[in-house]
Amino acid sequence: MNQQVIEIRLTEPQIIVLRSMLTLELNTGMKMSGRETALAAFKRLTGYDPGRGKKGREEALAVLAKFDSVE
Repeated sequence: MNQQVIEIRLTEPQIIVLRSMLTLELNTGMKMSGRETALAAFKRLTGYDPGRGKKGREEALAVLAKFDSVE
């Protein structure tokens, strides 16, 4: 298994909004409309592509969860 090390810098409000958007999309099956989906916003802000669909959103949430332990 290959491990990839990436550096992600997000502000606290960005983390909160991304987490909320991703959770909403997972729980409802609806995608955020307008400018971009939560997954597209995550990719744009982090430069990390977690995949597509439900698994991609779950991976993105797992990455954001790592920010909870960093201070």
